[in-house]
This record gives sequence, structure tokens and C-alpha cells, in this order.
Amino acid sequence: MWLHRTGLEASTAWGSHWRGFAGGHLVGAYGGQRAGYIALGAHAGADVRLALKWSAAAEGFVWAGGGGSAPDGDGGLWGARGALRYQQPRIRWEVGAVYTNGITGTLGGWRPSVGFYKSLDLALAGAQNSSHRWAPLPLNVGLYGQQAFVRRPAGDLDGNRVHPVRLVGAEAYFPGARLHRFLRIAAAADTFGGYMHVLHGWGVPLLQPNSKWELTVQGILGAGGGGAVLGADGGLHAGWGLSGAYRIPTVGTFFAAFSDVYTNGPMAYRSAQVGVRLPVVYAHRVSPNARNAPSFTAQLLNPTPAPVHLGVGAKLYASKERWALCPGGELRLLNHHKISFWGSTWWAGAGGNLGAYAEGLLDVRLRLFPWAQLTFSGGVGAGGGINPGSAALVAGGGVELGPNGALRFHRWIHTPTPFSLSWVVPLRIPLVRIGH
Repeated sequence: MWLHRTGLEASTAWGSHWRGFAGGHLVGAYGGQRAGYIALGAHAGADVRLALKWSAAAEGFVWAGGGGSAPDGDGGLWGARGALRYQQPRIRWEVGAVYTNGITGTLGGWRPSVGFYKSLDLALAGAQNSSHRWAPLPLNVGLYGQQAFVRRPAGDLDGNRVHPVRLVGAEAYFPGARLHRFLRIAAAADTFGGYMHVLHGWGVPLLQPNSKWELTVQGILGAGGGGAVLGADGGLHAGWGLSGAYRIPTVGTFFAAFSDVYTNGPMAYRSAQVGVRLPVVYAHRVSPNARNAPSFTAQLLNPTPAPVHLGVGAKLYASKERWALCPGGELRLLNHHKISFWGSTWWAGAGGNLGAYAEGLLDVRLRLFPWAQLTFSGGVGAGGGINPGSAALVAGGGVELGPNGALRFHRWIHTPTPFSLSWVVPLRIPLVRIGH
């Protein structure tokens, strides 16, 4: 199968020639016998500089996932990767080789790889004391619902029926003067429970940048699969879209979009989306020679850090009939004193007939006491031992114990299944935010 990997990576220098790096990523198969396979992964490694622009890197990684005709059961994989890298000022190219080994032995082997990276130097707490030039990096974090109408899915031999599918998703949206970029992740919550996709997109704005109204023509490229979508229909997703939005300053952007997407199988779908994007603007360093880059002095940076909260942990589903151990994590960009919203995702890496199960949750935190904060969660889960074409509603709550972590309980609703117990360890990255 042919795989793509999309993720975020942080690095730090170890002396003059070595760098260490670590990050998280999503993997999707866009072609081959297992087209439609999707996994959540984490990686860590190091690279050493060989020459002015050349370096060599090695890393280890773990995955948890399923779909693409992969059998139910253990969804975990592990592997290693080596690469030769060519570094330009903000862009890095690489070629290498990857080895993977699945717990069940159904996926694995050697394959070549090529990669492209774009780097950003984000301002950390204390950046206002530096002499670098800084520019705003606008980011909108979006949540949306999507109504899709699928044509010719697997099993529909005549291709005359239209299958309605509801999806829920999240996106990271980077607006620009001439080109908007976004990354969307969505999963089916009903008919095609277990199906999900990861889509990259580019939008060309048709209205003035300073207008409260936004109209963009979009190109879409990514991968998807799972659930009732068989391997023949999973894999490469490509299409176009049209999006309109209205921006309310200091509040957010409300948007609606239409998209027409085709796969490398017989399946295709048209969909409508409605959602909201919440703005976050961070600072990133720009080159002293950069032209036409909006910049400001370090003294104009908000000296109060706006930390990005990352959480990593494990969740255990257990009952007499089923069990699964799910690694996962959460990302919080919008943190407030009394109430916060964020998203989390958990993927089965091992376990009975729940292996290859995955879920996505929307979490809310309420700060009611100085020593503890209550959390409430809701979302959908599918895959593994859940029949393709159906999804489980997940709900629960827990308590956060400050820097020591968070303890949460969840269970499925209206679906015979066990409850889960999870422990999340918080990590904080003290980025500097522009404004208040």
C-alpha cells in the first residue's frame, strides 16, 4: 500500500551538529491492497549535520489504527525510519527507507519514502526580550458538522442509490492574503460509522482580505477509509469546494461550504458543511531579509504566554467480552481561566475484538475549585469490534488534578460495550500570543 503521513514535529539543538525531534502524526493509505487504512502515530529521533545543508536522520515510531480491509484485532504497529535530508531556510526535503512491523503480522515490511517539511520558529515565553523580527501567524481552530451524499459505495453494484452520511470534524485553518491553507479530519457518525478522512486543502480568496465576508474556491487532497467503505473505495480523495464565511471580530468566523470529492475507487460524494472557527494568533520569527512580511518589534509581543496544552495518555476499555488499550492525546489551543474547550482522540493499539477501534471526543473543562477542575466529554467511536456501518456514542467525565494529570471515565451509549478508564499527562508549550 502507498501511505502518506501528516503531522507536527518539534526539535531542539544538541550542540552544533545534533538535533533531537519528536512529534505526532496521522497516516493514511491512498493506494494499494489496503487503501483506506488510517492510523494515529508518534515518533522521536535525532539527526546529525553532515554538511552545510545536508543531514542524516533516524527515528522510531508507533502506530495504532485500522480500516482498509485490515482485520479486527490488534491495531498496533511499530517501526523505524532513516533518511537523508536537504535543508533550505524554511523548507526541508528528504528521501529514505522505512520498516514497519504489525503486531498481528498482517502489515509490515520495507518501503522507500520521500518527505517535505515546512518549518516555523514560534515565539516562546521570553521572546519579547530577544532582538529578532516577529510576524503574526494567524490560526483558526474550527469545528463543523457535515452532511454528505455518497454515490456508488462498495456493495452498491448498480450505482443508482444515494447514501446519506453525517460526519463531524475539526480543522486547522491558516488564512493568508493570497492563499488559505487548511487541514481537516472528520469521521462518520451514522451510516458509515468507522469511516474517516484526513484532507489537505488550499483556498483562493475572491474577496478583499479586510472584508468581514469571505468567499473561497478550494482544492482538496487527502485519504480516507474504514467502516462500511471497503478497501476498493478507500484511499486517495481529491476534489474541489466552495466556502463562504462571515467573520465577527473577537468572536470567530461562521462558515458554510460545499465540496465534491472523488476517490480512486468507484465511490464519490458531495457534501455540505456548517461550522465555526475560533481565532488564535501566535508570533513566529521571520528572516531579517524578508520583504513585505508584516513584522513588529519584540517589545510589542504580549509578554503573557498563551500555552498550548498537549496531553498524552492511555485509555483502557474492559468488560467480560471486549477489551482494548488505546493510546491517544489531546490538543488545547483555547485555554481560559474558568472554562476551556478542546478535542481529543484515542486509537486502539492492542486488544481483543476492539483492536483497530478509534474515537474522537469534544471535551469541556470547568474550573470550580482551586484544587480540581471537572471535565465533560462527548463524541463518537467506531471500528474494531463495532459492526461496519454503525458508530458508538461516547460520553463521560472526570477530574483534572493540576500538573499531575487527569483521570476520566467514559462509556458507550445505546451500544452494548464496556466502560473505559483513562489517564492523561499534561504537557505545556509556552507560546506567545499576539493581543489578548
